[in-house]
Amino acid sequence: MKRKNGREAVTMVKELQAAVFLMDVAMPLLDGLQSTRQTLKHARATKVLILSAHGNEEYVVEAVRSGAIGYLVKHTSVDCVCLAIR
Repeated sequence: MKRKNGREAVTMVKELQAAVFLMDVAMPLLDGLQSTRQTLKHARATKVLILSAHGNEEYVVEAVRSGAIGYLVKHTSVDCVCLAIR
């Protein structure tokens, strides 16, 4: 289920209490890193994977600092995304 912005994503995670959540870095109102931090305050059991068009180390480090368990670039194959989720 796709959300339009980071605030909606946080609300959705709270409601669903999903085991894994795939979070985009670039979102309006609240970016994926801020959304990840807020998500993990309310849904500690949820594992967040970050998806981004940016593959540079700075984003990866910030994603991990935000609490994400993984970081995938958008051109990653579907098989690799499924593996990361598992």
